[in-house]
Amino acid sequence: MASGGLGANHELVRKNWPERLGKAPEHMISGVPAYVDGKMISIAEEVGAHTINKDRMWHYTEGIQNWNPIWPNHGIRILPGPSSLWFDAKGNRLPAPFLPGFDTLGTLKHIQDSGYSYSWFILTQKSSKRICTFRLRTKPRYHQ
Repeated sequence: MASGGLGANHELVRKNWPERLGKAPEHMISGVPAYVDGKMISIAEEVGAHTINKDRMWHYTEGIQNWNPIWPNHGIRILPGPSSLWFDAKGNRLPAPFLPGFDTLGTLKHIQDSGYSYSWFILTQKSSKRICTFRLRTKPRYHQ
């Protein structure tokens, strides 16, 4: 049975957080609408379904809070460009393979292992304008 994910339900994300990624972040944003809440998984379990791999989650680390949210905790993933640089909270450049758009789960663990739950993603002004322009053009598609 395919029931959708649970990414918008941060409580459920934390409950099922994989040990291999360390401690779940205190603050999260959602790249999915609020209805992606895992309710169908719970309903299926209540009627006897056996679930597996609940800790198999995909989290993007190149995200920021949407300045004009459409759903609660709405995050926007920043697609990496050739001019982006990524630093940990102390200002150290992230080593390979923890590069933008490459190993997102490895990068998540690396960031969490640093003792901080954030990092610095540096873009050129030209790149950031492209992201903002793209977001403004696509916004109507997400209205419910």
